[in-house]
Amino acid sequence: MFSFKTLRHAFVCGFAVVFFVGRLRGGTGEESDRLFAQVCQAHAELSYAEISLRAHVILTRSFTNLPESARAHWKKEGVDTDRPHVFSDSMFSIFGESARESGVDRKGMEYVKCRNPEYAFLIARSERIPKYAIQLLEKNGDESRLAERIKDEVAVVISVPLAGFYMIGIPLSELFDSLDFKLKNCSELVQNEKRLVKVEFEYKPLRPPRMLDAYILINPMENWRIEQYSYSQVADTHVEGKITYRSMNGGVPIPSKITQIGLGSRSPATSETVWDIEVLPEQVDAKEFFLSHYGLPEPNFAQRMFGGWAYYFLGAAVCVCASFGVSRWRRRAR
Repeated sequence: MFSFKTLRHAFVCGFAVVFFVGRLRGGTGEESDRLFAQVCQAHAELSYAEISLRAHVILTRSFTNLPESARAHWKKEGVDTDRPHVFSDSMFSIFGESARESGVDRKGMEYVKCRNPEYAFLIARSERIPKYAIQLLEKNGDESRLAERIKDEVAVVISVPLAGFYMIGIPLSELFDSLDFKLKNCSELVQNEKRLVKVEFEYKPLRPPRMLDAYILINPMENWRIEQYSYSQVADTHVEGKITYRSMNGGVPIPSKITQIGLGSRSPATSETVWDIEVLPEQVDAKEFFLSHYGLPEPNFAQRMFGGWAYYFLGAAVCVCASFGVSRWRRRAR
């Protein structure tokens, strides 16, 4: 039998251990949940409806300690790994829920990626063929591989000027609400005389990219924007990022620079990717987010009785029937 004194001693020791562990984790579970609820509510209430901006974005990447195989790969792509290389120089526009990116790709094709409240598209043209041609087109909300590809293409357009509220192309409000999101801890800290909130988590969707051993530092005094972030990927790559801000638009902080370091866990190779963002004084016209602005007809999705896959299937069926008909005609001709 245990005496009352022994039980009391065990209770006190147990309470001390729980309290000490809680201090190491940055707070008790209740404190973590309460603080995380504040973060979720703040991001759920954020609105981008008043944003109207045009920005010039230059993406530069530099490498160190690359193995010879990687250097040879980049050399084939025309990239000199001994100095910083400009991978893209493009224009970004946001008008409420609409987003647009335009530029010239590495093959010399002039492209426009765009999403408006009704649909998303990717169009391109070249010097030989000056008229734009549709590469991708899908109605918002459609569930297909094509829609997923367009969503991924356009996500970058939004997530660069709004990097303070996005991770890997996903708004924090959606990320926190995802079934693939797992909160580890949420605590407060002071860094460079700033009171920040540290959210530690994992994000493991079926389809990559994923974020393991991840955290973000959020500044509650500046619209709950992201200051820093860190995560690991399945491909043995660790990513660390820092965001610098300069201006506001529609009550939302717009970054001037995003610096992201990629570290290989099994090699000394590192990469530094920098987005330099210059907000321009030009006005944004809502018309530039629609196909008609580029001399193309507006899509009539009401006439599409089937998904986009059906038209590929019908096209293939026509080709098969035509081939069958030609072969029969040749046999009869003999």
